[in-house]
Amino acid sequence: MAGFGPPPKDNARRRNADTFGAEPGAVPLDAAEAPQLPTPKRWLKLTREWWQTWADSSQSAHFTATDWQRLLALLPLVDSYHRLTVSANAEDTRKMRAALEIIKEIRQNESLLGATHVDRLRGRMTSTGPGKPADGPTAPVLDLSAYKEMFTAEGG
Repeated sequence: MAGFGPPPKDNARRRNADTFGAEPGAVPLDAAEAPQLPTPKRWLKLTREWWQTWADSSQSAHFTATDWQRLLALLPLVDSYHRLTVSANAEDTRKMRAALEIIKEIRQNESLLGATHVDRLRGRMTSTGPGKPADGPTAPVLDLSAYKEMFTAEGG
């Protein structure tokens, strides 16, 4: 049984056609290597770990120079967020509100770069591992021919 509902129309102009394949005339982007963290001693350990996580992530294989520039622009925000959360206590509402506003901006920018699984699905990003773009299907395909023969031999 294939699924629910009527079968799709045979005409060439379907409303829900998959239009996200390679389009004619599309220019391939040149991926850029992750730059070194500028002035590493300036940043908190948490900020350096944040940078290294992005540099080692699988989606970074697709990053161009402008993507790395966006992450470089986020560095001061990430560092100030960590400084606020480390130094603030629960009663300091001014610092907590400032940290909340900063994390909103960080989340929005990271989302555009494919930080979460859902963000990568929205961007139709595929990858196989750290720093390696996907070449094809990542999951092994299960061979069910022996299973099929087991049932067709009995029922005939």
